[in-house]
Amino acid sequence: MATVTTILPRLYKEGNSETTKLSVQQEIIHANVGSENYYINQGLVIRLPGSKVIAIVTQPFLVEITPAEDGYVATSSISNVYEMGATHRIAIINFFKSLVDELIWLQKHEKELSPSIQQELRLLQNYIRIV
Repeated sequence: MATVTTILPRLYKEGNSETTKLSVQQEIIHANVGSENYYINQGLVIRLPGSKVIAIVTQPFLVEITPAEDGYVATSSISNVYEMGATHRIAIINFFKSLVDELIWLQKHEKELSPSIQQELRLLQNYIRIV
């Protein structure tokens, strides 16, 4: 299995390929002008530097990278989380770190969450699992 730190150069390449763009045509139609979509494959292992937590992508999803004043913003329809970075790569790494942190926090406080936030947790759990 690939990890975030080893897969990102490939993600960048795949995100720019015609094949990926064709397979996510519907998402591209809804993308912001100037943004790029990165297809995150099922089975991707998220192991970030400085953390012992490991997560795995259980369903493919898209991360949208949009140019911003000081770099790029990474977002996805699977969560309200967003992150910035000076490059696409850094924005995606920051996004994954925040996504995993969000999942851990929500799972830890699940009983205290409002119904709408519990729904957000379920959505995130459909795509990422802590192992």
